[in-house]
Amino acid sequence: MSGEFTLSLNLAHSKQTLVLSFQTLRKCVSILFVCAKALQWRVALNGGEMVSTPRLVLYVGLAGLLHAAYSATQHRSYLRLTEQEFVSLPADIIVQTLISFVVVCIGVIGVSGPLKEIEAAAEFKDKSWDCLKNRPSFQTFHNRNLTLSAFRTNH
Repeated sequence: MSGEFTLSLNLAHSKQTLVLSFQTLRKCVSILFVCAKALQWRVALNGGEMVSTPRLVLYVGLAGLLHAAYSATQHRSYLRLTEQEFVSLPADIIVQTLISFVVVCIGVIGVSGPLKEIEAAAEFKDKSWDCLKNRPSFQTFHNRNLTLSAFRTNH
């Protein structure tokens, strides 16, 4: 199989093209298989207990973000060595950063546990209205008394 996928990005008024070849995709798949083997080893070392999937997703996303940061640093140092001007990061680093960020967000949502209801009725259904309306945060002491008292003392 030979062929290429082309992804064009318009970033900061500079058109960049990311070319993904089948060889690159094959490398990505082999990396995923290595991660799966490492997960099997971890399960075996844990006595057969499965590692939490959201935590694994979070770790993979963080590793991707660290790799993208390292790649960006290497790109900047390469530009300094060759005395070229920095215009923007290569498209593959930007795409890796965005994908890793989405993966980290999914992992954080999975690790954080069940989400709570947004409705206030579920939280306050056991409380009376007298308890709810007595909130110090809604009490204001900035009123006309201060202005009127200054007016009264001057006259």
